[in-house]
Amino acid sequence: MPAPLVPNSFGKRTLLFKAVDSNAGYSCKRRLTLHAGLCAFCKPFRILYAPVNRAGAILGRHGAERIGAGTSAKAERYSAERQGGRVSMQAGSDIQEHLQGLLCATSALVAVFDPDDRLRFANESFREVFFVTAGECPTWEEIFRRNHAAGRGTVITASSIDAWIASISSRRGKTRHRSFESDIIGGKWLWVTETVQTNGWMLLVASDITNTRSTDRELRIDRDIALKAAQTDELTGISNRRHIFELLHQACQDKNATPETHICACLMDIDHFKAINDTWGHQAGDAVLEKLARSVRSGIRLKDGFGRVGGEEFLLILKDCSIKSAQKQLLRLMDRIGSSSLMDSRPEVTLTMSAGLTDIRSGDTTETIYSRCDQALYEAKGQGRDCICINIHDRISRVRTDPEPDTSDRAKSSGAPGRAA
Repeated sequence: MPAPLVPNSFGKRTLLFKAVDSNAGYSCKRRLTLHAGLCAFCKPFRILYAPVNRAGAILGRHGAERIGAGTSAKAERYSAERQGGRVSMQAGSDIQEHLQGLLCATSALVAVFDPDDRLRFANESFREVFFVTAGECPTWEEIFRRNHAAGRGTVITASSIDAWIASISSRRGKTRHRSFESDIIGGKWLWVTETVQTNGWMLLVASDITNTRSTDRELRIDRDIALKAAQTDELTGISNRRHIFELLHQACQDKNATPETHICACLMDIDHFKAINDTWGHQAGDAVLEKLARSVRSGIRLKDGFGRVGGEEFLLILKDCSIKSAQKQLLRLMDRIGSSSLMDSRPEVTLTMSAGLTDIRSGDTTETIYSRCDQALYEAKGQGRDCICINIHDRISRVRTDPEPDTSDRAKSSGAPGRAA
């Protein structure tokens, strides 16, 4: 069974490859698009593919130099290491080959997503249900947006695809294990399990449960709907206060389990939000909250938590992130919000935010973290707003500086934008 490949969709060349690490008599060739100088590497199964000519012979050093220096050398070195027994034993290779075949043959849907939520492996069953062609590597959001537009894939009953994605993103990738049911257009039902490593890689396995008793399924659907409602802010679609504090509690546990990890928490508040409600009405204020939540959610990583604490106040949890990195991330988010209009009826009006940032320490509780964030946010409000204050060891300092230029997030017009007073 040929080893499944994960083509690099950002590559520059299409070459002919074959498996270097294989049993006697086993050989396969594949065309793969790669950056020059890199071997094709099947990460889930540690199978290396080397560049070959049409006759199947591995290209020599001169051939490797023509397509990218070092390609053949890497393949030869890897093969030599295996023959010397320094990589794995033959039995391990046999197991890997059987595992590859089983993953390709199973009716269960199997997919692997990287920390950026981009698809890196999918078996045929997954590709068939979610309309992913062999060789492409879309993000999870891209898969569901295009299927929704085409009227296929997952049944989505939310008012809009944006609201649905915001709701799912508030729970997806935040815990190590998550299971739920999914309704597919056409009558199929799936039981989906997501397993997330600490480095952000995710394994998705889904089984067809269409033939299970409908009464039991209806009960489970009602349970899933109730769970979603208990975790989701009704207006913005992101985590509600209860769920974001559950994620904050989990972050405390992660910090206690691995003290060397860096986790930060930030309390954010829209400046002069009352003026928006008083001037343009509460419907305009609600629209601002919705668009702001969507803007922040799309600007952070899948493993980060983001929820509405109440009113115009939001809590952000940044995992694997130092105070310095968190500051840069916040500056980019605040600049992104300040440079875009959040009111469709008044595009000249832009908003600012104030933020209170702290790091999560061993022995912290949700109460101690929230208290430090709140103190820092109060200081930011007192120092003129539109700034970040950091609370480190109970010492609060203002750190607002201009962020580094980011053309993707800073599409500002030449004129000075208006501000909500």
